[in-house]
Amino acid sequence: MKKKTRLERLIPYVLCASMLTFVAACGSDDDDDNGSGGTAQQEQQEDQGFYRVNLTPLNESVSGTPSGTGTITILADEVLANVRVEGTRGNTTHLQHIHLGDSCPTMDADANGDGIVDVNEGLPSYGPILIPLDDELDSQAEGSGEYPSSNSRGSYSWTKTGSLARMLADLRDTDENPEDALVKLPAGEDLNLAGRVITIHGVPEGTQLPDSVTSLGDQPATRTLPIACGVIERVTSEEAPEEDAGQTTGGTTGQTTGGTTAP
Repeated sequence: MKKKTRLERLIPYVLCASMLTFVAACGSDDDDDNGSGGTAQQEQQEDQGFYRVNLTPLNESVSGTPSGTGTITILADEVLANVRVEGTRGNTTHLQHIHLGDSCPTMDADANGDGIVDVNEGLPSYGPILIPLDDELDSQAEGSGEYPSSNSRGSYSWTKTGSLARMLADLRDTDENPEDALVKLPAGEDLNLAGRVITIHGVPEGTQLPDSVTSLGDQPATRTLPIACGVIERVTSEEAPEEDAGQTTGGTTGQTTGGTTAP
């Protein structure tokens, strides 16, 4: 059987999106009066599409030369996220997140001059965590603790799917723990993936770091150290690489400690 091209596979979604746009534009007076239903539908329409991030190394003196790519595809209610990383130290659990900020830190962020940009020094650039790229995309809390681990060659490929509607509902829910590293969407702010930041964390437990390197909560600094970062950009379907909608490959799904206090 002939394999369908990306365009052929997208035709049903494109038609569906077109119909939803038509309905939103020609909605009833009730929708206009209530406001919330039309606004939610409009936001989901605006989120549709393809996103890509190129991950570049950070803290290379201890992290190796980590690099990689990430893609996020939103079609109808499905969110498909993929992260591929190589060049890490290997056999290490890597926390990974979409952050609320809009830039990646450089070594100029090393405020205490110890030669390392720790997780707190990077916060002014990439901001707090919005979406943990862990075992559950739909909820900040339900998938906490399970992140991918690189193989002995220092690479991994992670893929998850989720529901856009459930993700947005969770991101707009009450923040039950304002003291942790996770935040909800600010009031009146949409998802707006383009321009947000993906950061990869983690070096082997035995890595020698200066005592001045800080962490979050009770997490060891080796687990939270940022090692790669990139700003998400919106792309066309032709620019978005093909990805398999499978599970983590090339490494394993690692179990972190400390739950949602991790970055």
